[in-house]
Amino acid sequence: MHAARRRAVWWLGASQCVYWGLLYYGFPVLLLPMQAGLGLHRTAVAGAFSFGLLLAALSAPRIGRWLDAGHAAAVFRAGAALAVAGLASLAMARGAFGLVLGWSLVGLAMAGLLYEAAFALVGRAFDDAGERLRALAAVTVSGGLASTVFLPLLAWVVDTVGWRGALLLFAASVVAMAVLLERQVLPVLSRPIALPKEAPAGVAHRKVPLAARVVFPLATFAAAGLTTLLVPLLVQRGQAPVAAASALAGFGLAQLPGRLWLLGGRRRVSVALLVWWPLVLQSAGLLVVAMSGGLVAAALGVGVFGLGAGLHTLARPWLLQGLAGPALAGRWNGEVARVQGIARAVGPVLVVAASATLGMPAVLVIVALVLLASVPAARSLASGARRP
Repeated sequence: MHAARRRAVWWLGASQCVYWGLLYYGFPVLLLPMQAGLGLHRTAVAGAFSFGLLLAALSAPRIGRWLDAGHAAAVFRAGAALAVAGLASLAMARGAFGLVLGWSLVGLAMAGLLYEAAFALVGRAFDDAGERLRALAAVTVSGGLASTVFLPLLAWVVDTVGWRGALLLFAASVVAMAVLLERQVLPVLSRPIALPKEAPAGVAHRKVPLAARVVFPLATFAAAGLTTLLVPLLVQRGQAPVAAASALAGFGLAQLPGRLWLLGGRRRVSVALLVWWPLVLQSAGLLVVAMSGGLVAAALGVGVFGLGAGLHTLARPWLLQGLAGPALAGRWNGEVARVQGIARAVGPVLVVAASATLGMPAVLVIVALVLLASVPAARSLASGARRP
């Protein structure tokens, strides 16, 4: 990998860490202070955030088409502007309307700043599949640290300057990162790509395989279910809330080993490793958590699930580009991201509602079995991709 592009990839990864940390992981830290400060019900505050996530999901295919057309730089600039406007709106909110407006703008910003846009940028910059996979690993290694780095940092900021002041600091940080991207990343990695001359007629109208629309959203739904139910499940089993939260905090770190292994420069990687073995690992992790009686076993289950989730995050951009080619990768990633975004938004509500009737362990077992049932579909996808 050329030195300039290597530096650009790592700076892009740093931006993912910052953007995920501020725009996505900032919400759980802001939830209670916003509820108290605005005098709204917690459901209303959470609903405004979920609405922003739905907007991000619904706009993903359109943004993917813009990325395919070579407008990555414009997408990142617009995303940063929307993020600043949304965070400022939240800082000035006085009621439900301001909350919905702010999170709507932030949701649209997430669609233009987070992994989908970053993956499209990397996909255009690296023609070699092996280099592209390592670049994706580098970006997700940095992005995967967002929760570990930012959750405690943002909690301290909110406690120090209040939630309104914290949101203004978030906006200033987005501006600083946008300037860094303009100088270090976009000039190096942003380049237009045209349909190859040998592409058959009608290639632009090829549709995303149904299996991709099922497999990746199911994995996202499973992650939402685990992160939603783990702490209340462990507290129900007699663990202290702090200890239960510590077990969940290991989820982000558990995603790193597989990504670091791929980053190490392996020239040939099994397609199965990236596409369907992670589903097996995530299923196993859910079953361990569901059947565990103690904190250590639950933490082990979270670690196994996180290892699979870390590999699966890389699978989608690499696999879809291998199946669709670089000219359609943005659109295909956007269409799958739309379904994943909906799964991320509705997953917590559905698993909580189901657990009220079935119990939390039963819900986790059901989700694990559904993931296992999707393995044949994942294998069919893997059979159409080239090995990097």
